[in-house]
Amino acid sequence: MEGRHYPLDAQVRTKSLFVSISFASNLEVVELWFTVWTRSLKRRNVEIAGGLGPTAGRIWRIGLMGQNATEERVDMVLQVLDEAIKAAGNA
Repeated sequence: MEGRHYPLDAQVRTKSLFVSISFASNLEVVELWFTVWTRSLKRRNVEIAGGLGPTAGRIWRIGLMGQNATEERVDMVLQVLDEAIKAAGNA
């Protein structure tokens, strides 16, 4: 558009992936999220965010944006999520 300036390459600027995983709200889901969040952040530097406002305790949020929105990153995040959930089940 005329008069607008986008400093990033158009391909990078438009790439994004947002996923929410929803659950019935209960304390076990919050505890599982905290365990998964802690493990994934400490071991692999991946943050799986919790819900906000009315979705708090009901969803987990995952977003890959810009240069991180690649198939390789999606696969890595899914692997981290899988490992963390399995580890939480054995804790």
